Amino acid sequence: MRGAISGVLQTVLWAISGVLQTVLWAISGVLQTVLWAISGVLQTVLWADVRKKSAQKSHEPSLS
Repeated sequence: MRGAISGVLQTVLWAISGVLQTVLWAISGVLQTVLWAISGVLQTVLWADVRKKSAQKSHEPSLS
């Protein structure tokens, strides 16, 4: 009887750990995607800002 109970407990714990692993894997995947998207947006914004500033610098001498 004790062996059966420990077997059931082992199976339950194994199932829980499997679910937790899947949940953590999904969360880390979502976080990675979010961070990747944020860095992409930031890069685009910074790149546009740099281009705008360099465009302003190149226009300044022609205006004066």
